[in-house]
Amino acid sequence: MRLRIATLLAAALWAVSLPLFAATEDVKAQIENLFSIGDWDRALLILQQVPQQQLDSSGKELLAMAYLYTSSRLDAADNYDKASALYTELVNAGGQARFFAGENRNGKPEVDPYLVEATPGQLVVTKAGVQFIPAQGLKVGPESWSAQEIAACGPNDAFGQDSASFHLTAKGTDIHFRPLHLSRNESNLICSLIPKSGGGTPTNVDGGGKKVKKGSK
Repeated sequence: MRLRIATLLAAALWAVSLPLFAATEDVKAQIENLFSIGDWDRALLILQQVPQQQLDSSGKELLAMAYLYTSSRLDAADNYDKASALYTELVNAGGQARFFAGENRNGKPEVDPYLVEATPGQLVVTKAGVQFIPAQGLKVGPESWSAQEIAACGPNDAFGQDSASFHLTAKGTDIHFRPLHLSRNESNLICSLIPKSGGGTPTNVDGGGKKVKKGSK
């Protein structure tokens, strides 16, 4: 009798929770659309209405992105720490961390330190390496670098503090990127998660090994 009651209770709980998970999938699609138009604030408000225990790794990744891209506002600077914690959790657990960024294509970043002509796309970071996926519609293919190929990642200090660009050193070549909001914090967070020289644990520090004051750009 007790076993039957427990079975019926479990079935009832499963039936109640099923629409919640289905709704979460709808939320993910809505968030991606909001990201595409840069409405980070609305995306974050919607994500915060979903209980975090119902978010799978892709849902947590969206929440991390929403935290990061709202942290450029002074009144939301604390969101940077929340983004950093979520991103680090995802990568350490074997998941991925996604960032909007542009890759330099003109071959002379010293002439264009702000990387105005950068190809827009997304950087996807995992323990295994990094992939750059150009925005849809561009006649440029994706690029990948394994953890074994990556020697370093750090800010382009030589371009000036206002540049906020960073470089990935792989196969003896520097590949330069521009973060979405030209924020040094964004660059530092990305570099802190990128595996170098065969891997390593994300440390939440910049390329020079120094923590960055939250809210700074």
